[in-house]
Amino acid sequence: MNFKPYAKRLGAGLIVLASLTLASCILLPGKFDSSLDLRSDGTFTFDYEGQMLFLPLSKEFGDRGVDGEVSTMEAVAEEYCYDDNTFDERECTAEELEEFKRQNAEARERSNQAARERNEQMAKMLGGVDPADPEAGQKFAAQLERQAGWNSVKYIGDGLFEVKYAISSRLAHDFAFPAIEGMNFIPPFVQMHRRDGGAIRINAPGYSAQAVTNGMNPALLMFGQSFGSAPTGNGKSEIDMANLVNGTFSITTDGEILANNTDQGPVDTATGRRLSWNVDASSTQAPTALIRIR
Repeated sequence: MNFKPYAKRLGAGLIVLASLTLASCILLPGKFDSSLDLRSDGTFTFDYEGQMLFLPLSKEFGDRGVDGEVSTMEAVAEEYCYDDNTFDERECTAEELEEFKRQNAEARERSNQAARERNEQMAKMLGGVDPADPEAGQKFAAQLERQAGWNSVKYIGDGLFEVKYAISSRLAHDFAFPAIEGMNFIPPFVQMHRRDGGAIRINAPGYSAQAVTNGMNPALLMFGQSFGSAPTGNGKSEIDMANLVNGTFSITTDGEILANNTDQGPVDTATGRRLSWNVDASSTQAPTALIRIR
């Protein structure tokens, strides 16, 4: 009896399943409007209103763990028997079919155990959010609403959230959004970094399709994955995810704008000069600006 074809298919299935699971750890903006008001005295107001997609909870883009692995394992567990002399395929005996059943059952259990272990590790990485839990979306929304600034977080389903975030403070230190308790690996949508001499560097790496297609997510790099070389859930590619990003970002300030990468430059308003970016799948650069406030 020759089990090589079965073993080959099984190994390929496990490799794909592992890559699907590991490649799904990312938070992306969807349709959104976001703004930053930065005053020369160091005070600022930042807001984000719109969608966020949390891929570990997405049926379309993420792998859901045990159930998906069982069905995939069953799909690849085809039964082949060969003549020991001619190596021609032949009908399997009852004993051989029984052996196939036993090996299939053992393989599925190993696969399920591996999925359970990965789900446990995933939950630890995600601050206690278990993607296999049917209530994970609601729990994640409640977790975010406990943090300052997250005024409203509603779970729509399939990893999609409707978010209203707004915070006002003084820029006595660097700032990043989103900052999620227990999830230090989440890459920021927007960052503000203080420099000597009163200059503030503002970068919005999450407000660009390049955040997906360039594989900038540290969670992916940790596992040696990148969207440019690894598949995502259910055959979806980085292009599919890049198309989700669609919104606007603006910065208004009474400080001195030293540099920016907008198409039209600053526009005068009643409260200062405004920089604006339209963000979609065709955006080639993430918004950035350098502003002196003191």
